[in-house]
Amino acid sequence: MEDPTPEQRLQEEFDRWAKEGRGEGMESHHLPIVAPTLELMDLQPEDLVLDLGCGTGWLSRRIADAMTNGQ
Repeated sequence: MEDPTPEQRLQEEFDRWAKEGRGEGMESHHLPIVAPTLELMDLQPEDLVLDLGCGTGWLSRRIADAMTNGQ
């Protein structure tokens, strides 16, 4: 049996976290990086945003709250 690739190891780790209910912890862990990035993006209420690979969706929900007239 071959050793898993880095991508496979990452997927397995994420799947394990999800099964253990650790998704909520990802938000608090990543927020110090994400918050300044969101500020730099200067999102406007009518903007169109596409989030790919959003994991548990916490970032998408946070952005959606700011997109009062956007998508």
